[in-house]
Amino acid sequence: MPRAKKTEVVAPEATTEQVNDKPTKEDLQQAIIELGMDMCKDYKEGRVRPEATLVNALTELFKAVKD
Repeated sequence: MPRAKKTEVVAPEATTEQVNDKPTKEDLQQAIIELGMDMCKDYKEGRVRPEATLVNALTELFKAVKD
């Protein structure tokens, strides 16, 4: 019975390009906007109370995105 042909394992070439995993300012702003939209949706559907706390949180989120 003939032997199976040996195959060499070739490692993929390393790239010099580094992947930047740190979130950018725009990523953070988009995440804050999505969080605010979710909070508004929860309020609209009656799942969030008291309203004053929600308004304060949304105000702070707005300030964070504005800066």
